[in-house]
Amino acid sequence: MDAFVLDVSARMPWCCEDETTPASEEMLEWAMDGSTLHVPSLWAWEILNTVAVVIKRRRITADRGKDLSGTARKLNITVAHAPADC
Repeated sequence: MDAFVLDVSARMPWCCEDETTPASEEMLEWAMDGSTLHVPSLWAWEILNTVAVVIKRRRITADRGKDLSGTARKLNITVAHAPADC
């Protein structure tokens, strides 16, 4: 796949193993293979907040949270910014 729109709910199965599905694994493979990921302008904030919550709830470790940040930096992400006249 060349490109797809990614939101936090689609990204979280890559973080929390108990949410992993065949579809989420396929999306991760596409992402790791260089597909362009279109994300909303608040995506980074949403991801950071969600990772903080799952760490707080002890669903993942803080080290796993750091690993996820490193993985995200390797992805081909295009941020869709809000129009300037909003």
